[in-house]
Amino acid sequence: MIRHAHPADLPAIVAAYDWLFAPPGIRPSDWSPAIATDRLRAAIADDRAAILLADDNHAVVGFATIYLDIVSVRFGQLRGVLSEERDHQTRRISTIVVFFLPLRLPRT
Repeated sequence: MIRHAHPADLPAIVAAYDWLFAPPGIRPSDWSPAIATDRLRAAIADDRAAILLADDNHAVVGFATIYLDIVSVRFGQLRGVLSEERDHQTRRISTIVVFFLPLRLPRT
């Protein structure tokens, strides 16, 4: 199931960043789980951001962070930016398609 993240999910999301750091990825030298937790908490609360989780039986098996891009003077809000996305290395989520519709989806 794909769902919005909640503050209770923060430890699992921060731990999931290790999936990004696995080869061929790299752990940034200044990586801080505490700072990541603060930034994720802010994104969860922000109407211009969304953290989506792939949840399998209450286990986080994938995640995506999405932020609305700049607002164009001529065209208004054009798009969202998929900042990070990853699924667990031992699993492959068959297909996840994200359409950049308004992020004011019900947060349950």
